[in-house]
Amino acid sequence: MSATAPVFEFRPLQSTDLPLLLRWLHAPHVRRWFGLDRQLADLERDYAAQFAEQVPPCAFIAQLGARPVAMLEWARFGEYPEVQRAFGIQDSNTVNCDVLIGERDSTLRGLGSALVRQFLERIVFVHPGLDSCVIDPEPDNSIAIRAYEKAGFRFLRAVAEDSDGHAAYLMQLSRADLASPRSTESPYIRPARESELHLAAEIDDDAGALFADIGVHFDFGKDHPFVVAERERFAQAARAQRLLFACSPAGEPIGFAAFGFVDARPFLFQLAVRRAWTRRGVGTLLLQRAVAWSVRAQELWLTTYRHVSWNGPWYTRLGFAEHPTSRLGPELRALAEAERSSLPAGEQRIAMRLAHSDWTW
Repeated sequence: MSATAPVFEFRPLQSTDLPLLLRWLHAPHVRRWFGLDRQLADLERDYAAQFAEQVPPCAFIAQLGARPVAMLEWARFGEYPEVQRAFGIQDSNTVNCDVLIGERDSTLRGLGSALVRQFLERIVFVHPGLDSCVIDPEPDNSIAIRAYEKAGFRFLRAVAEDSDGHAAYLMQLSRADLASPRSTESPYIRPARESELHLAAEIDDDAGALFADIGVHFDFGKDHPFVVAERERFAQAARAQRLLFACSPAGEPIGFAAFGFVDARPFLFQLAVRRAWTRRGVGTLLLQRAVAWSVRAQELWLTTYRHVSWNGPWYTRLGFAEHPTSRLGPELRALAEAERSSLPAGEQRIAMRLAHSDWTW
């Protein structure tokens, strides 16, 4: 851990903490992901056994100095067999953790990775026989996924439905991983901020320069209707944490993926990689995240060029299949027609669909 990382103090959740926990659960930045309409009586019932010291404490308040900022809770998967089956966890002693940063001014400050590492190191993995943690953020929660990656967690699998009917992006960290130095030599993914839309445009323009070599020229001004509509889709994706940057080990954005919904189906609006970083796995890294994000629907759609080797043929090798216009929904049909009329070589534009059963992780 960095010498500058904040040091948290952990203490068991107490009954006097429940009004604070209730306030956190109803805060907008928490409610989006926890989505629980909890009342004080619900919390009193949930934690009654811990308050009565009938079970060892598993719910803890994390403090920075004297200020409570988060609640963390852990449990063995063996205590919840339905969840264990849904997640495909073999070892019942594998631990699951919930992490809730309740104070809004403590979010988006890079605290999450230190918080979860210290919790596992000082609270969870001190128990003999507990050697692995699997955490389950929603696939849309790109901020949490990045924090867990920084903590050392690695992607395990995406599941379409947990025991509560939610999709989950499973990530795993072992006791041994926690003690090992974390690699900083590979590209990583982080969510873009709305203020960084210009970086996505720069990457898009740089990647688009490759098309000139095959005679496809994008000579659009920034006020062209297609460009305006595309930039708006990127902005909407950024607001929903669905505009993701692939970054070099030094932190420079080198590629991006933007995705959302068309006809209420998961759709990849754009995937682009800077020319200097092509053929190095960056595009595949971004596409894997888009596929994991679409796990609930078990499909992912996109439009692309049929005749460009790094477009249609590349997606075909990864499991996508072309679909005729007659089988498209009304929104996607309108989008495809707009691309065919606005883009160069428009007659080569096609719609493609990936069924998750055709994808190999």
